[in-house]
Amino acid sequence: MIRRTFIIETVNDHRQAVNAVDECYKLASIEQSPHLLEIKPFEGDRSLAQNRLQFHWFNQLERQSFSLEPGKAAESIGGWTIDMIRAYCKFEFGVPIMSEDSEFIYTWSLAMRGIHEREDKLLIAKEWPVTSLMNTEQFTRYLNNIYYHFTPQGAILTTNSDLYYEAMGLRRER
Repeated sequence: MIRRTFIIETVNDHRQAVNAVDECYKLASIEQSPHLLEIKPFEGDRSLAQNRLQFHWFNQLERQSFSLEPGKAAESIGGWTIDMIRAYCKFEFGVPIMSEDSEFIYTWSLAMRGIHEREDKLLIAKEWPVTSLMNTEQFTRYLNNIYYHFTPQGAILTTNSDLYYEAMGLRRER
């Protein structure tokens, strides 16, 4: 079972969390194996502006041609969906940041055991909680890594909007 995290602010959030607990209970009964439920106070998360900027950039990347790897020829990733781009970024930039957390790296390493193909790792990264576990500082590093990886490869990621300044916690000089 994949680890799931819920921030409960609304009735709908509560309902989703309760449904997930019910699913775990049923699965634990079938598998005859207990599951762990951890409830803790919310300590702040990345800002909504950071989340909006991330998806703004993913939309831009989806429509452009550039090299995915330094030193390689440009290719169109127009065939890539936003989900594929997101999985790539989670794997390439998010996992190294979150690997500073011993609990994360332990569970990630268990999930990756025996997986050698990059495509398979990206499929797991697509579903694995990575960015959702980041705090604001970690997510700022994640966004900077995306920007400084893709722009030298020819991608154009706009940063001159108020969204960028808000996401990065910067004050815009007027």
